[in-house]
Amino acid sequence: MRIQLFFLGLVLLLLNGCAGTPALPPTAGISRIEFVRELRNGQPRALEVDRHGRLYVVEIDHQVRIMAPDGATLLTLAKKIGDRVILEEPTDLALADDFLYITDQGLHQVVIFTLDGKFHDAFGGRGGAPKRFRKPQGIFVHKGVVHVADTGNDRIQVFGPDGVYLHSLDGRGGQSDVPSLHRLNDPRDLIIDPSGNMLVMDDDGIKAYGPTGRFIALLPEEKSPTALCLSSDGFFVSDRKSYSVRKYNFDRRLLFTFGTKGEGRAQFLRLSALAMGDGGRIYVADGQRGVIQVFLAEEDDLDGLSLAGRTPPPHAVHSLMHLNNDQKISRVVWDGHETLYGVNGRQLFRINRGKISAVQVADCRPVAVAVDDEGALWLLDDLHKRVVKVDESGAPALVFGTKGRGTGTFRAPTDIAVSGAGIVYVADPANSWVQIFNRDGMFLNVIHQGEEEVVMDEPVAVALDGNDRLHVLDRGLRKVFVYSSQGRLLNQFGQKGDKAGDFADPVDLFATDTEIFVLDAGTANIKVFSDKGQFLRSFGAYGRGKGDFRQPTAITGIDDISFAVTDVKNETIQHLAVIYAPQVVQGVTVVGGMRQVEIAWQAAEEAYVEAYHLYRAEGQDGPYRHLARVSGEGYIDTDVQPGKAYYYRVTAQARHGNESKASKEAFSIPEQFSPSPPQDLQAVAEEWQVQLSWQVNEQEEPFVDHYLVHRKVEGREYRQVARITEPIYTDQALAADTLYHYKVVAVGVDDKQSLPVSLEVKTKLARKSPLEIDIVEVRNLFSNTYKVYEEVGLGTVRLTNNTGVAIGNINLLFTMKEYMDFPSEIRVDELAPGQSVDLVLTPVFNNKILNVTEDTSVQTKLEAFYYENNRRFEFSKNVPVNVYEKHRMMWDEHHRFATFITPKDPVLLEFVRAAVTPVAGAREPLQRAAVIFRACSRLGVTYLPDPTNPYQEVADDIDFVDYIQYPRETLQRKSGDCDDLVALYATALESVGIATMVVEVPGHMLMMFDVGVAAQADHDTMDELFVIHADRMWAPVETTLLGADFMKAWQQGSQAYYRAVADGSLSLMDLRQAWQTYKPASLPATAWRPETMDLRGPELAAELDRLRKIALTLRCRPYAARLLDDPRDLQAQVQIGIIYGKAGELTAAKKAFGKVLQSDTKNSDALNNFGNIYFMEGDYQAAAKMYEQAAELSPADPFILVNLARSYLRAEQPDLAAAAFSRARELDASVARRYRSLGLELAPSL
Repeated sequence: MRIQLFFLGLVLLLLNGCAGTPALPPTAGISRIEFVRELRNGQPRALEVDRHGRLYVVEIDHQVRIMAPDGATLLTLAKKIGDRVILEEPTDLALADDFLYITDQGLHQVVIFTLDGKFHDAFGGRGGAPKRFRKPQGIFVHKGVVHVADTGNDRIQVFGPDGVYLHSLDGRGGQSDVPSLHRLNDPRDLIIDPSGNMLVMDDDGIKAYGPTGRFIALLPEEKSPTALCLSSDGFFVSDRKSYSVRKYNFDRRLLFTFGTKGEGRAQFLRLSALAMGDGGRIYVADGQRGVIQVFLAEEDDLDGLSLAGRTPPPHAVHSLMHLNNDQKISRVVWDGHETLYGVNGRQLFRINRGKISAVQVADCRPVAVAVDDEGALWLLDDLHKRVVKVDESGAPALVFGTKGRGTGTFRAPTDIAVSGAGIVYVADPANSWVQIFNRDGMFLNVIHQGEEEVVMDEPVAVALDGNDRLHVLDRGLRKVFVYSSQGRLLNQFGQKGDKAGDFADPVDLFATDTEIFVLDAGTANIKVFSDKGQFLRSFGAYGRGKGDFRQPTAITGIDDISFAVTDVKNETIQHLAVIYAPQVVQGVTVVGGMRQVEIAWQAAEEAYVEAYHLYRAEGQDGPYRHLARVSGEGYIDTDVQPGKAYYYRVTAQARHGNESKASKEAFSIPEQFSPSPPQDLQAVAEEWQVQLSWQVNEQEEPFVDHYLVHRKVEGREYRQVARITEPIYTDQALAADTLYHYKVVAVGVDDKQSLPVSLEVKTKLARKSPLEIDIVEVRNLFSNTYKVYEEVGLGTVRLTNNTGVAIGNINLLFTMKEYMDFPSEIRVDELAPGQSVDLVLTPVFNNKILNVTEDTSVQTKLEAFYYENNRRFEFSKNVPVNVYEKHRMMWDEHHRFATFITPKDPVLLEFVRAAVTPVAGAREPLQRAAVIFRACSRLGVTYLPDPTNPYQEVADDIDFVDYIQYPRETLQRKSGDCDDLVALYATALESVGIATMVVEVPGHMLMMFDVGVAAQADHDTMDELFVIHADRMWAPVETTLLGADFMKAWQQGSQAYYRAVADGSLSLMDLRQAWQTYKPASLPATAWRPETMDLRGPELAAELDRLRKIALTLRCRPYAARLLDDPRDLQAQVQIGIIYGKAGELTAAKKAFGKVLQSDTKNSDALNNFGNIYFMEGDYQAAAKMYEQAAELSPADPFILVNLARSYLRAEQPDLAAAAFSRARELDASVARRYRSLGLELAPSL
C-alpha cells in the first residue's frame, strides 16, 4: 500500500468525456428493469441459470464452468474421460430437468452432463445426414424436445431428450419453392415460445417460424443480434451495434430496451450471451469485459400468452433401455406383465429386467413368437413349417401345420399374432397371404387381398390393436392393410417412394388404438400413422446411438406409450417411449348450481392420458389460472361467487408426457343461497355475561357466512351486538341482575338473511370485581437514573380476570403527576377467564424529576380499562413510590455510577476546552490528560473523604443509599470523595473524546484512560507504567492526588492497579458500555462557570515534553522492534518518520526518511514524505522537487500528483499545478471530488 504522511484536501468536479456514439436502439416503451448486481467471470460466450441461481457458463477459452449465485466457480467440466475427448470446442448450452446439454462445434456433437458436472451421454458426429452436424451452435430444450442449430448444414435438428432423432427444419416448411430469405442461413441461436413458434437467429437476423416450420416473419428491428433468451411473458434479444438488450412480447412487439456502450451499470462492450433466471432475473454477459450483469425485469402477471394460444410440443421419443443383443434376437413380443420373449431363428429367449436367458424348446427353430391373453407362447417353427404352442418352460401344448402351398400349410411363415378371442393370424409371405386359425389350430380363412383387387405380395408382419383389428404389413407392396376382427377390410395405405410417409424397406409394425408404427429398415427409422392411415411423423436415424438403427428387424408394443425394437447389426434391443401430447379434450359442459359449478367432459381416446387439468377465468378473454388436476371426467368447483360468470377450459395430461392444447371455453353462472333460521336457541347466564348457542342445518353450514346477534333491555330498541361465524356467542360486560332480550339471524354467503329467532334471559347477581389490580413489586426510584426505568422497569403489576369470558384489548396506564409528560401504557390483547398476567411498568420520566431535593414518597396512579359493547369499564389503584433525589445511588448495581459521568454538560465542556485549547502541541491523549489534571489542581480541587459515608465503607453495602456529587458540583465545591473525583476526571477526559474506565480496588476507586496506542504482541507495559486492556494501552490515574504532579498520580494509579491484579480483587467498569443502560444525567441549566486560568509556563511545557517523548516512544516501539529483527525493513523506517512528522518533530522525521533513501534512493514513499516535510517548513520549491522524483518513480499514484500540484500552487506556478492536478484526475476520478477546493483554486488554469 502506498504510504502518505497527510494531504491538504482540495476537490474539483470530474468532467467526463464522450466517445463515439453507438447505433441507437429502436424506439420502445420505458424500460421496466432494475440493476441487481454484477458477477465477474472469464470471457462468457454462452450462459444458462438453474432454479437455484447457479450459473452454467461456456467461455471463449472453451471451458465450461458451473458458478454459485455469487459468481464463485464451483466446478469446471472435464474435457476428457481417460483417452476419450468429451468436450473440445463448446458453443452453447441448455438446461432441462436434471441435465445440461452442450453443443460442441469441434466434435460436432451434443454432449449431456448431469447438473453436478458428471458426463452422461453424447450424440451426433460430423456430416450432413440426420443426427449429424457441421459446427452446431445454439441449443434449446422445449418440454423434453431438444432443438439444435446445425449451423453448417443450415437447419434445425429436433431430438428427444436423450438424442433420439425426430426431424429437421430448414425454413421451407415442407414446401419446395420458398424465397431464400425464408430459409435458414447459418442458424446460431433459437428459442421456442409457449405457442410452439420458433425464433431463430441467423445471418439474416431473427426469423419466426410456426410449429410446423413454416416461415412467419423477420423481425425488422434486429439487424445485428448476438443472443436470444425466453422469459415467461416474451423474449429478450441482445444487439451488437447498439450495445442494448430488447424485450419483446410473444406477438413480437417491442416492449422496451435497455443498455448502452460503456463499462458501468447496464453498459456493455460486447454482448455475448443472455439467460433468464427465476423471479424475472435477466443475466447479461459481456464477453469483452468478462462480467455478467444481473437485472430484475418486470414481468406480466401470468405467462404472457393466453391459455388458448399455448401449443404442446410435437411428440418426442426417448430411450428407456439399451440392451445388448449378442444373441442377435430378431423378433420380440411383450407378455403384458414384465417379460419380453424373443427368437433368433434358432432358439427362444426370455428377457426380464435386462437379463436374457434361453428357453429350451425341443426340435424347433422359432422365427416368430406371440403371447395370448392366458400367457401361453405361440411359436412359428421354421424347421418344420408349423405353429407350436408352448408354456413358459417351453413344453409343447399344441402343434399344427406342415410345409406346403395350400391352406393350413406354410412355406416360409414370418410372423404370428393371437387376438383376445383366441384367433391366430400367421403371415406367410412365400404364399402371399395371411392364414387364420382358431385357438385349437383349426383353419378358418385366408386374407390375401385389399381394395380395388390389390393382391398381397409379401405380407411379412401382422399386429393387433386393442380392438383386435388386424394390421398386415406387405413388404413387397410397401403397404399396410387394416382389417376388422371379423376380417373385413377397413383401410389400406402406403407406397414406395422418397416422400415423408413413403416406405423404402418396411419390415415390421405394431398398432395402438390410435396409431400405427411401421419399422422401415430402408430409411433406418420408424414411421407413425393415424389409425386411418394418415402419416403423422417419423423418428430415428442411421447409427449406433439411442434411437439409431442399422439393420432393424422387428418392433413390438409394450404398453400404450412404449415399444421395443430389435437390431441385429447393432446387436441391440432398444426400449423406447413416446412423449405424447394428447388431442384437444372434447365435449366440455358446465352447469351452474347453488354456490357451485359442475364441469364435465368426454374421456380422451388415447389410453396414455392419465389426468386432466382444469383452468378457470373470470372473463371471456382470461386470464386463465390453474384450478385443479383430476383423474376423472368431471369436477365440481365450489370456490365461486353467485351471479358471476366463470369460464373454463380443460387439457389432457399424457403419462410421462405433456399437456394437450386447451379445449374450447365453456361458462356458467352459479346461483345464490338463502339460509333457514337458526334452530334450538338457548342461553346460559352469569354475573356479567350471557352465552347464547344454537343448532345449524348441516347441509347449509358450508354456505352460512355469519350470524347477527341483536340485544335490547326493557324500554329500548334492539341493536346489533355481534357478527360471528360460529353458532355460539358470549355477550360480555353486561349489568348484573338485569333482563335482556336477544334475536339471532343467519346470513348466507350471498348476503341473504334468514328469519330471526329470539329469547329473553336475566343475568345473575354480582359478588366480585371483574378485573382486579394487584401490586407485585414497586422499586425505589433514583432520579439520577430516571431514564433506565424505560428499559428495566419500575415495578410489576398483576391483572386478574374474574369473569367467565375472555376480556380483550385491556389498557393499563401508570401516571406520576408532574414527573411524567404522558402516562405509560401497557396493552393486553386478551385475558382468558380466571387468568392472571404480570406486567412490568416502564414509565418515561421527564428531567423535572432531577429537581427533587429531598427523598420523598410520591403517589402514583394505576388505571386499567377496556371497552365492551361500546361501553368503557375502568378500574384504578393508587401506589406510593419512594423517590430519591439526584445525588443518591445504591451500590447494588455499580454500573449505575455511569449516570454521574456527564461529558456533555456545558459547565465541564467549557472548563476543559478553556484549559486545553491555549496549550499548543498537546495532541497526545497523555498530554491532554496532564493538562486537564493540572487545570483541576490549579482550580483547587482536592480529595476530601466523606465523613458520614466514605466509599470504602459503603461500596460493599448494596442496601446503603450513598450520596454522589456531579462533576460540575465537585468543580464548584472544589473537593470530593474518591468516587466524586473519578467522576470529575473521567467526565473531563470523555468530553475531549478520550475513552475512560473506572477501576475499583478494595475500599477505593480510581480510573484509567486510553492513551491512543494499540498494544503490541510482546505485551510490554514499560515496567507496569501502562495497562493493557482489550488490546489497547491504558494509563491508570489516582485522582485523589489532584493538586500533586500528574506523573505521580499516574505512577500511584498503576501501582494500585497491579496490586489489585496480584491479589485478584480488581474490578473494571466500562463507562461507555454502562451508558447503554445508565445514560448520563441531563442536568438543568446553570449560569455558574468555574474561573478560567492560563496554565502555560515552563513547568507545563517540560511536563508535556516528557509525555510527548513517552508517547512517541510508545508509538515507535513496534516499528523499532521490526527494525531490530530486520534492519532492511524500510517500511518500518518510513512509519517511524511519519510518526515523528505528525508529532512536529520534523528533524527526526527527516533523519528517518534519510535513512530510507540511503538504502533505497528510489523509494517513492520516502521521497513523497520528504516533500511533505519541506512543505510543512514552507520550502515549496524543495517540496516540489521531492514530489517530482516520487511521481516519476510511482506514475500511477494520483495522490503524489495532488501533493505536487499543491506545492506548485504555493510556489506561484499555477500552470504546472494545473497540469499535475489534471494527471491526478485522469488516474483516479475521485480526486476531483475529494480535492474540490484545490480544483476550484486551479480552475482558471485548467
